[in-house]
Amino acid sequence: MAIIEDTYCEAFEGICCQLMVTAQDAEFLNNAVNNFTVLPSTVFGDAEGGIVRWFDRERDY
Repeated sequence: MAIIEDTYCEAFEGICCQLMVTAQDAEFLNNAVNNFTVLPSTVFGDAEGGIVRWFDRERDY
């Protein structure tokens, strides 16, 4: 039997996109990901971004 917890939740309309970005190293990639959301966050007030997963050159290509 499922237990239902009394919690608060909101849903918002929005757009979601996922990009594959390559970079010379992890530091460069982290800077790119963080800076990608700077303008939308400043102009529109809300943006989220992050690295979903790392690709392994041997496994993913």
